[in-house]
Amino acid sequence: MKADIFNSLLYKSKLFMSRRRVIRILFFLALLLYFLISFLVFLPQCLVVWNPAGVNEFVFCFILPPITVVTVYILYRIKSLIISLISLFITLLILIAWFGPDYFIYYFTHSRPIFWDCVQLLHVFSNVFGVSYETINVLLFCILGPVVFIIMLFIIVMQNKKINSYRLR
Repeated sequence: MKADIFNSLLYKSKLFMSRRRVIRILFFLALLLYFLISFLVFLPQCLVVWNPAGVNEFVFCFILPPITVVTVYILYRIKSLIISLISLFITLLILIAWFGPDYFIYYFTHSRPIFWDCVQLLHVFSNVFGVSYETINVLLFCILGPVVFIIMLFIIVMQNKKINSYRLR
Protein backbone atom coordinates (compact mmCIF):
# COMPACT_ATOMS: atom_id res chain seq x y z
CA MET A 1 0.00 0.00 0.00
CA LYS A 2 2.74 2.43 0.99
CA ALA A 3 4.78 1.50 -2.09
CA ASP A 4 1.83 2.29 -4.38
CA ILE A 5 1.40 5.71 -2.79
CA PHE A 6 5.14 6.37 -3.07
CA ASN A 7 5.23 5.34 -6.74
CA SER A 8 2.23 7.49 -7.62
CA LEU A 9 3.78 10.49 -5.85
CA LEU A 10 7.11 9.87 -7.55
CA TYR A 11 5.66 9.69 -11.06
CA LYS A 12 3.47 12.75 -10.52
CA SER A 13 6.21 14.85 -8.95
CA LYS A 14 8.40 17.32 -10.83
CA LEU A 15 11.56 15.45 -9.78
CA PHE A 16 10.77 12.38 -11.87
CA MET A 17 12.71 12.15 -15.12
CA SER A 18 12.18 9.60 -17.81
CA ARG A 19 14.98 7.29 -18.83
CA ARG A 20 15.26 9.09 -22.17
CA ARG A 21 15.74 12.44 -20.43
CA VAL A 22 18.41 11.00 -18.11
CA ILE A 23 20.25 9.57 -21.14
CA ARG A 24 20.10 12.96 -22.89
CA ILE A 25 21.47 14.73 -19.80
CA LEU A 26 24.28 12.17 -19.47
CA PHE A 27 25.08 12.52 -23.17
CA PHE A 28 25.24 16.30 -22.82
CA LEU A 29 27.52 16.02 -19.76
CA ALA A 30 29.79 13.57 -21.58
CA LEU A 31 29.97 15.92 -24.57
CA LEU A 32 30.80 18.82 -22.26
CA LEU A 33 33.53 16.77 -20.57
CA TYR A 34 34.91 15.80 -23.99
CA PHE A 35 35.13 19.44 -25.08
CA LEU A 36 36.71 20.45 -21.76
CA ILE A 37 39.38 17.75 -22.03
CA SER A 38 39.93 18.59 -25.70
CA PHE A 39 40.51 22.27 -25.04
CA LEU A 40 42.62 21.81 -21.91
CA VAL A 41 44.74 18.82 -22.96
CA PHE A 42 44.76 18.36 -26.71
CA LEU A 43 44.67 21.95 -28.00
CA PRO A 44 48.10 22.89 -26.57
CA GLN A 45 49.60 19.70 -28.01
CA CYS A 46 48.04 20.39 -31.41
CA LEU A 47 49.58 23.85 -31.36
CA VAL A 48 52.98 22.30 -30.60
CA VAL A 49 52.82 19.52 -33.21
CA TRP A 50 51.02 21.39 -35.99
CA ASN A 51 52.74 24.73 -36.01
CA PRO A 52 51.33 27.20 -37.23
CA ALA A 53 48.06 25.58 -38.35
CA GLY A 54 47.34 23.85 -35.03
CA VAL A 55 43.93 25.39 -34.48
CA ASN A 56 42.63 24.20 -37.87
CA GLU A 57 43.82 20.67 -37.23
CA PHE A 58 42.42 20.74 -33.69
CA VAL A 59 39.00 21.77 -34.98
CA PHE A 60 39.15 19.16 -37.74
CA CYS A 61 40.21 16.28 -35.45
CA PHE A 62 38.54 17.01 -32.11
CA ILE A 63 35.62 19.40 -32.60
CA LEU A 64 34.10 18.31 -35.92
CA PRO A 65 33.38 14.62 -35.06
CA PRO A 66 31.15 15.23 -32.02
CA ILE A 67 29.41 18.13 -33.73
CA THR A 68 28.74 15.82 -36.69
CA VAL A 69 27.30 13.16 -34.38
CA VAL A 70 25.00 15.69 -32.70
CA THR A 71 23.91 17.07 -36.10
CA VAL A 72 23.11 13.59 -37.44
CA TYR A 73 21.11 12.82 -34.28
CA ILE A 74 19.14 16.05 -34.60
CA LEU A 75 18.45 15.33 -38.27
CA TYR A 76 17.32 11.83 -37.34
CA ARG A 77 14.91 13.23 -34.75
CA ILE A 78 13.50 15.97 -37.03
CA LYS A 79 12.78 13.64 -39.99
CA SER A 80 12.33 16.50 -42.43
CA LEU A 81 14.18 16.39 -45.73
CA ILE A 82 14.13 20.15 -46.28
CA ILE A 83 15.52 20.97 -42.83
CA SER A 84 18.13 18.23 -43.23
CA LEU A 85 19.33 19.58 -46.57
CA ILE A 86 19.42 23.16 -45.28
CA SER A 87 21.42 22.16 -42.19
CA LEU A 88 23.87 20.09 -44.25
CA PHE A 89 24.35 23.03 -46.61
CA ILE A 90 24.98 25.38 -43.67
CA THR A 91 27.48 22.88 -42.20
CA LEU A 92 29.32 22.75 -45.52
CA LEU A 93 29.42 26.56 -45.68
CA ILE A 94 30.79 26.72 -42.13
CA LEU A 95 33.52 24.22 -43.04
CA ILE A 96 34.50 26.18 -46.13
CA ALA A 97 34.44 29.47 -44.19
CA TRP A 98 36.60 28.06 -41.39
CA PHE A 99 39.24 26.29 -43.45
CA GLY A 100 39.09 28.38 -46.59
CA PRO A 101 38.05 27.00 -49.97
CA ASP A 102 41.61 26.21 -51.13
CA TYR A 103 42.45 24.21 -48.00
CA PHE A 104 39.09 22.46 -48.08
CA ILE A 105 39.38 21.41 -51.74
CA TYR A 106 43.04 20.40 -51.48
CA TYR A 107 42.47 18.41 -48.28
CA PHE A 108 39.69 16.29 -49.74
CA THR A 109 41.21 15.78 -53.19
CA HIS A 110 44.67 14.59 -52.08
CA SER A 111 45.42 11.64 -49.82
CA ARG A 112 48.89 12.73 -48.61
CA PRO A 113 47.77 15.52 -46.27
CA ILE A 114 45.17 13.22 -44.72
CA PHE A 115 47.83 10.58 -44.01
CA TRP A 116 50.30 13.07 -42.56
CA ASP A 117 47.61 14.69 -40.44
CA CYS A 118 46.80 11.27 -39.01
CA VAL A 119 50.50 10.73 -38.25
CA GLN A 120 50.62 14.14 -36.56
CA LEU A 121 47.50 13.21 -34.58
CA LEU A 122 49.29 10.10 -33.32
CA HIS A 123 52.18 12.36 -32.29
CA VAL A 124 49.71 14.55 -30.37
CA PHE A 125 48.42 11.49 -28.51
CA SER A 126 51.96 10.32 -27.79
CA ASN A 127 52.81 13.74 -26.32
CA VAL A 128 49.64 13.84 -24.22
CA PHE A 129 50.01 10.34 -22.79
CA GLY A 130 53.79 10.44 -22.49
CA VAL A 131 54.52 7.36 -24.59
CA SER A 132 56.25 6.96 -27.91
CA TYR A 133 54.62 7.23 -31.33
CA GLU A 134 55.32 3.54 -31.96
CA THR A 135 53.51 2.52 -28.76
CA ILE A 136 50.42 4.50 -29.74
CA ASN A 137 50.61 2.96 -33.22
CA VAL A 138 50.82 -0.61 -31.86
CA LEU A 139 48.01 -0.02 -29.35
CA LEU A 140 45.77 1.49 -32.00
CA PHE A 141 46.35 -0.78 -34.99
CA CYS A 142 47.52 -4.08 -33.46
CA ILE A 143 45.39 -4.28 -30.32
CA LEU A 144 42.43 -1.91 -30.45
CA GLY A 145 41.68 -2.37 -34.18
CA PRO A 146 41.32 -6.18 -34.07
CA VAL A 147 39.36 -6.05 -30.80
CA VAL A 148 36.86 -3.57 -32.29
CA PHE A 149 36.65 -5.69 -35.47
CA ILE A 150 35.90 -8.86 -33.47
CA ILE A 151 33.28 -7.09 -31.33
CA MET A 152 31.59 -5.65 -34.43
CA LEU A 153 31.67 -9.05 -36.14
CA PHE A 154 30.02 -10.59 -33.07
CA ILE A 155 27.33 -7.89 -33.05
CA ILE A 156 26.65 -8.41 -36.77
CA VAL A 157 26.30 -12.19 -36.31
CA MET A 158 23.94 -11.72 -33.35
CA GLN A 159 21.82 -9.20 -35.28
CA ASN A 160 21.61 -11.57 -38.26
CA LYS A 161 20.42 -14.36 -35.94
CA LYS A 162 17.80 -12.03 -34.48
CA ILE A 163 16.62 -10.99 -37.96
CA ASN A 164 16.41 -14.62 -39.11
CA SER A 165 14.43 -15.57 -36.01
CA TYR A 166 11.89 -12.85 -36.83
CA ARG A 167 11.64 -14.08 -40.42
CA LEU A 168 10.79 -17.60 -39.27
CA ARG A 169 7.81 -16.42 -37.24
